[in-house]
Amino acid sequence: MENITLTAVSAVFLSAAACIIDMLTSGTGMEKTVRYILGLIVICTLVMPVITNVSGIKYEFDDNDFEYVPEKEFEDMQKNEIQKRIELLIDEKLRSEGIYTNNISVETEVNDENEITSIRADVRLSERKEETLLKAKNIINEDLGIECNVS
Repeated sequence: MENITLTAVSAVFLSAAACIIDMLTSGTGMEKTVRYILGLIVICTLVMPVITNVSGIKYEFDDNDFEYVPEKEFEDMQKNEIQKRIELLIDEKLRSEGIYTNNISVETEVNDENEITSIRADVRLSERKEETLLKAKNIINEDLGIECNVS
């Protein structure tokens, strides 16, 4: 019964709005187009409740229908992208100090809330001087705050 009342009230308000719009556009070049569109709207307004009641389709949505659950594959892609950016950051920082690398490998650990808990880096330098190794390790540890193993 509630559906019938709601449909009747909607039809009355729609008819009033259609009449007002029709009066505003009468005598203009848009009159036929506006009447066509208003006719479609009126038909849809009257037919949709009938179709819904006859077919038994309900358009109710639960909040859980739209809950986003990230895929593991996407999380791995994010983690790999973060690791690549950290590798670039380390490389740029060392190059600005005149230290060149052969290889940089970064490992990150992520908790259940998708937060990074630790970052470790393995850096292989092109020079194997003791003072360069210590300087690189200090730069990475102190300036960037990343645990590292430099060789």
